[in-house]
Amino acid sequence: MLEPIGPGQGSILLLLAAASLATSLFQFVLLLHGMGSDVPIFAGMLAVMLNFFFKANLPISIGSLGVGEWTAILCLKGCGVPSSTAVAASLTLFTINVFVPSMIGLPFISKLRIPHRIKGSKTPA
Repeated sequence: MLEPIGPGQGSILLLLAAASLATSLFQFVLLLHGMGSDVPIFAGMLAVMLNFFFKANLPISIGSLGVGEWTAILCLKGCGVPSSTAVAASLTLFTINVFVPSMIGLPFISKLRIPHRIKGSKTPA
């Protein structure tokens, strides 16, 4: 059964979520700088936040394939970022934050067993 969380734990979770978002925004701007685009840090972080918002709220493809790259082009165009750089930074951020960690964790999936799915065990009625 799920138990409600208190205000203290809710505040900690809010701070962790905000720190995670700020880290991803800063990573994206650093990738843009590394690829040769001179984007102001805070303006770039705002444009990337708009990119993340659109990517999350445009359900127009299966698995959001291509949506993140398309919204990166649109959102970063105002900061003077070339389309190829926006797409490359979006794909690189995906690789760093999603693809590589999932490949690292892939061998451990077989060790995560749900007790009622193990052979020979009976499910409770």
